Amino acid sequence: LGLAIIDLTDDHTIYSNATTKITAPSVIQFGNSQSSTFVIDPGITTNVATNITSNASLLDDVTFSIQTTSDWNWGWNMDEITGDVSNLKISPNSIDFVRIWVEAPLVIDGAPLAYEGPTFTLIGTSGLDHATISWQFSFEITAYRNVSVDSVETNVSLDPGGNNRIDVIVRNTGNTPDTISMMLGDIVIDGIEKELEKADRLTVDGWTVALFNAFEDTILFPNETRIVQIGV
Repeated sequence: LGLAIIDLTDDHTIYSNATTKITAPSVIQFGNSQSSTFVIDPGITTNVATNITSNASLLDDVTFSIQTTSDWNWGWNMDEITGDVSNLKISPNSIDFVRIWVEAPLVIDGAPLAYEGPTFTLIGTSGLDHATISWQFSFEITAYRNVSVDSVETNVSLDPGGNNRIDVIVRNTGNTPDTISMMLGDIVIDGIEKELEKADRLTVDGWTVALFNAFEDTILFPNETRIVQIGV
């Protein structure tokens, strides 16, 4: 089309050309009409798929993109990938699939927390009329239980018949609130290991070792620490 734009204040005329494209409207739809939530284990790569249908009268070259604020690794399991987007040519009155992989991180220092996780939005844009459709899906991490001994006080000197206590810092490195059960094991005296049944109090060769402030019913939140003492 030839266009003439006239400025009425000074009768100045600007000429331009415009191209008008007439095409059939798109009729695309994801098979998932509601948001979805997937529960996965830490460190696992999972595959997610949804079907897409097109009832348009022409071939539709649909472009797919992902919107998320997450730093989890993800990508496409598709044949046509350009950067962060993927394309799929869908024939009239047909169905196909959009496939994505997402990698859940390992739990480190209590994160990510149990049954929390990111949300992703899959957006499909029609090549016929640029109409968009979307599907939202989220992930939750399963509970992971773990504990670490962060530090142990060493080189404690005792007088004959004396006693002292050693501070031990323990931490809940899992991603869910938890209690910590602690026991004392074998004792090494003068380089010789004394095999003993595990307990919170041990006595051997005149030595007595016991746990203090263990409090097994005390709940530690993810990445929370507390001090346990070993009396000698």
